[in-house]
Amino acid sequence: MRSSLIPLFLVFLSCGKDSGSGDVSYELEKVASSQPNNRIYFQSENSQAQNYFSIDGEGIISSVGYQTLATLIDEVDITAENEGKFEIEVTFYNRDKIPYLVDNLDWEYSTEIPPTPIITFSEEATKDTEVIVIFDDSKGQNTNEVWISGDLLENSDGKWFSIPLSGQLPISLSTADGDKNLNFRYRNIFGIEGQETSSMIVKDSVAPSPCSARAQSQTVSSKFVEVELTAVDPLTLFYQISGDVPIVYGFQEFTNSERVIAKLKN
Repeated sequence: MRSSLIPLFLVFLSCGKDSGSGDVSYELEKVASSQPNNRIYFQSENSQAQNYFSIDGEGIISSVGYQTLATLIDEVDITAENEGKFEIEVTFYNRDKIPYLVDNLDWEYSTEIPPTPIITFSEEATKDTEVIVIFDDSKGQNTNEVWISGDLLENSDGKWFSIPLSGQLPISLSTADGDKNLNFRYRNIFGIEGQETSSMIVKDSVAPSPCSARAQSQTVSSKFVEVELTAVDPLTLFYQISGDVPIVYGFQEFTNSERVIAKLKN
């Protein structure tokens, strides 16, 4: 399970000759986790100061008890009674046991499993090594990383990528032409990984040869014309019709020779 120490480094200075509080910093070990256990770390810059603290919050069990005034220590273990979002209130007191700082720390505990990725690409086939992976909205707000392995230019054994807010991630494919097979799985903010899925995109940097597109008639009496496509290539072939047509559709797959109907503009 992935666990990370996320420093907040909230440092406050309590002034006054007799305050006896000094500088105090504190941080949660994890702001989101898949386990019910967490920890708060404390550090006082003034080792001579006699600081006190207390912890309060719903649904949390603390190793020092709740709403209990205690001498400041290095760390406190906390445990969630159930899954959910928790607001932990920390109050600091000076040596006279007068509160001088109250702050809230947010923690979320969940065993939520990320969905299986639904992957598309910015194009159905590519001549370049650079392509854009598009992630479906079904990934949810808590899914923030994706593992990609397969026919990559680097790290073919796999690497974790942060998912941009746009849901579109540029990647680099291996240079050789052919079918590029890639594997994907999500990881969420709680460190939980989901099911893996695979997707494929064709890379072909060599134009088909020979290649031709011939209208069956130079003049037509309707808005439609029949076009004969011919091409030879060992890889999957795609065509797109543009120009004097009302709509330019995406690339369509075909094999060697095919007749298609194109609709013309008015």
